[in-house]
Amino acid sequence: MQDIGTVVKMGNLHLLESFIVGDRNLLNWRDDEGNTLLAIAFDNNIADPVINYLIAQIDFRETNESGISAFDIAIRRGRTQWIEKMVEMGVDVNHTERQSNFTPLMEAVTANRFEIAETLLENGADKKLRDSYGFSAVDFARKMKRAELIDLLERYS
Repeated sequence: MQDIGTVVKMGNLHLLESFIVGDRNLLNWRDDEGNTLLAIAFDNNIADPVINYLIAQIDFRETNESGISAFDIAIRRGRTQWIEKMVEMGVDVNHTERQSNFTPLMEAVTANRFEIAETLLENGADKKLRDSYGFSAVDFARKMKRAELIDLLERYS
């Protein structure tokens, strides 16, 4: 029998639903790194119907052992519509659980996700926050020579 993580990676909504109906506790399943099913779905670029099913049932703010949430992974993977949905659902765009204090905006900048960075800024992301090494999102943009992102960040006070 397949484990629930493999079922999510397959992206088969009907099979996933049949697993969950048989045992709702599977929604609490985590992989070896502590990733939720929703984080696994985002990390594997699974289709929207599966994400929609999982996001209604799993807290997207839950983190793995490194403090990385499904929200962070969705940023990295460029899932703009889901970022917008999670922002609408009340995610704190400045919150991080990472020991490094690496913020969602820093994730968007380092992943070169202009639209997501813009969405985060429009919803109150603080470009002045610094990680534990003293770097801000602007510093990352400059270091990575991301001209469009530098311009975007400079437009927000």
